[in-house]
Amino acid sequence: MRDFTQLVRNEIALAGGFSTSLVSRPSKWAILLLRFNNEDNLSAAAPPLDFYQRLFTGDGAGTLNVPAFFSDVSHGQLDLSASKVFDWMTINASRSDYVGNIASDKVLTGKFNRAGLKALGHQTALDNKVPLDDYDGVVYSFAGQIDLFGSLGGMSAVCDTQSLWPSLLGQEMGHGYGFDHSRADGSQADYMDIWDVMSTNVGGTFSTPDADYRFVGPGMNASNMRSRGWLDESRVWRPQYEHFGTQDVVLRPLHRRDLAGYLAAELGPYLVEFRMTEKWDGGLRGGSGVLVHRFDDIENVSYVMGPPAAEELISRFAAHPQKVGETFRIGDETRLFETVYSCEVININEAAHTATVRLHYRPAATIPGPHQRPFDIGVVGSDSGGIYIQGGTVHRIPPYTPVIQIMRQLTAYTAAASIRDIGMRSLSQADALSGIITHAASALRALDPDRSPAPASADLESRQMKKD
Repeated sequence: MRDFTQLVRNEIALAGGFSTSLVSRPSKWAILLLRFNNEDNLSAAAPPLDFYQRLFTGDGAGTLNVPAFFSDVSHGQLDLSASKVFDWMTINASRSDYVGNIASDKVLTGKFNRAGLKALGHQTALDNKVPLDDYDGVVYSFAGQIDLFGSLGGMSAVCDTQSLWPSLLGQEMGHGYGFDHSRADGSQADYMDIWDVMSTNVGGTFSTPDADYRFVGPGMNASNMRSRGWLDESRVWRPQYEHFGTQDVVLRPLHRRDLAGYLAAELGPYLVEFRMTEKWDGGLRGGSGVLVHRFDDIENVSYVMGPPAAEELISRFAAHPQKVGETFRIGDETRLFETVYSCEVININEAAHTATVRLHYRPAATIPGPHQRPFDIGVVGSDSGGIYIQGGTVHRIPPYTPVIQIMRQLTAYTAAASIRDIGMRSLSQADALSGIITHAASALRALDPDRSPAPASADLESRQMKKD
C-alpha cells in the first residue's frame, strides 16, 4: 500500500501557507415568540425563554446551536450571536383562521395564509415596540404547532414549538440567505441531496440526534457555500495548469477550518469535498466519505453528483459517500470528443482527519469543422496517432502502423484536389495512391500468421565462413 504520509504533510503545508482569515460580520435576527388569542397555555408549555436564547443567540456558545451552524457553513463569515429573543407576544387573531400555504387570491375574507401569518407577526412586533429595523432577519416562532417555512431571499422564517431544531432552522433561515432546496444530479425533484442541510425534513432524517436541541445538521455542501461567497476560496485546491492530467490532493473535512489544509478541490465545474461523521455530519448515512457537487446558477440549485451519492434516486439505502476505491466519473475515456473528469478516493484516514483523492481531467478533442479535411492525423495526444470520423463515429488510428501511413497518403490525395494545374494534380494523386498500395501491402504482410527468422546478411555469412 502506498505511503501517503509525506503527501499529506506537503499538501497541508501548502494549503496552510495560502490560508487567510475571513472577516466575520454580524448577521442579527430578531426571534419573535408569538401566540394567538387565548393561548397562554400553549406558550406556558413551550420551552423556557433561556432555551430560545441558547438556541438562537451567543448564550449557547459551545453548543451546536444556530449561530454555530451558520458560522461553520460560512467558514466564519457570519456571526449570528447578537441575535435577540423577544418574549411572548399575542397576535390579535385566531389560530383556526389560518389556511396554510395557499395563494393569496384564494384566501377567504377573515382568513389568512402564510403571507398573512408573517404580516400579523410583523404588526404584533411593531405594536410591542420591537425595533425590527435593527435586525437583518426575523424568525416568527409560534407556540404549539402551526407551520414551518422560510422565504427565499426574504430574511424571514416561521417555526413553532415542534420544529426548534438546528437541522430544520438551518434550512428555513438558509432560505433567507437565498438558498433553495438541493437536488441530486439526474432529477429536478427537491430534497434529494441527503448530505446537505437544504434537503432536511421534519422527520430529522439524515440529521444527528443532539442532547441540547434534538437534531442538528447535516452541514452544507461546498457548491452551495460558494454560491453565497461563504466558501473560503484560499482553502480550495485548484490545478496550477488547466490541463493538469492527474493529481493527488489531500482534503480536510469541509467545515473544519480550524485544521490546516485544503477544505475542497476544484475539478472543472465540480467541487470535491470530504465529510466526516462528526458535529453537523455525525448522522451521515454511509459514514465518512467524499462527495462531489455542482451548482446551477440559472436554477440557483446545487446538485450532488453520483453514483454512489446520487443512488438516492434509485434507493435511499444504496446511497453513500465515495469510499476508498470508488470513483466519480463524467465522460468516457474511449470517446475522444468527450471531456473526462474523475475523482477516485485512494485513502481516508479518520484519525488524521484527511482524505486523499486522485483527480483526473482529459479535455475533449477538437471536432474538425465542415470545411476542414475529412480527418486529421496526430490531433489526439502526443503519440503520433490520429482519428477519423465516419458516419458520426470516431475511429482512433494507432501510431506507428501502416494504417496511419495509409491515412496520411489519403490525406495527401484529397488535399491534391485543390491543385489547379491538372498535370501536377494527377501526379500528386498518383503518388499518393502508390503510397497507399505500398503501405497496404505492408499491412497485408503483417496479417500473415506465419513468422520466419530474418535472413542472415551477406556480411554475417562471410564472417562466419572465414571463422569456419
